[in-house]
Amino acid sequence: MRGNTSIVLILSSILSSAAGAPGPRSPAAREAIRKREKAVAAADEAWGKAIAAADRSVLKDLQIAHKTVMAANDLDEAKAIAERLTIFQAELDVLDGERIKVTVSAKLDWQQVAKLPKGMYDVAARGEWILMAGKPWGADGRPGSKGQGALIGRIDGQEMLLGSKATFTVTGEGVVEMKAADDPASLTDNSGSIEVTLRRRG
Repeated sequence: MRGNTSIVLILSSILSSAAGAPGPRSPAAREAIRKREKAVAAADEAWGKAIAAADRSVLKDLQIAHKTVMAANDLDEAKAIAERLTIFQAELDVLDGERIKVTVSAKLDWQQVAKLPKGMYDVAARGEWILMAGKPWGADGRPGSKGQGALIGRIDGQEMLLGSKATFTVTGEGVVEMKAADDPASLTDNSGSIEVTLRRRG
């Protein structure tokens, strides 16, 4: 998977560099590019179906594993399995065209909320949290500031400001993490949470 991710990132960089250059105008060249785009779209569709099938399989197996450890009263392992169930179910929901909703706590540092397939996603966030025992702020953070206390995200390790409304693109493994824009050493006196809805475009 990591090797495939590196290839995707390299190709994305190459294509981005070429995006500003004028494209070919001859019919043969344009047809060649069109055929390539059609093949890529077909590959993406096949990839999505394969991931969805893998998710359905792992969900079934993890549900059985969860029942087993619960019967053995291994609560820590049950919690770990439940977290993975949530992540894989979210990925499957996205592949099936569903919106997914996650909760981001103000008291925790980076929280993995989903593992998403490649594509473009819209973010909508609502709710309030209180940071540093101050006034409640929404997902856009402190009014008039440059994102202080706002909802921020990290997609495959790349940080970005999300706020109440944003769009991001997944080109790699799709690990999505979120948190409040606050000093990790100051999280314990925070309270509240933000409800985030993710929707895949197309």
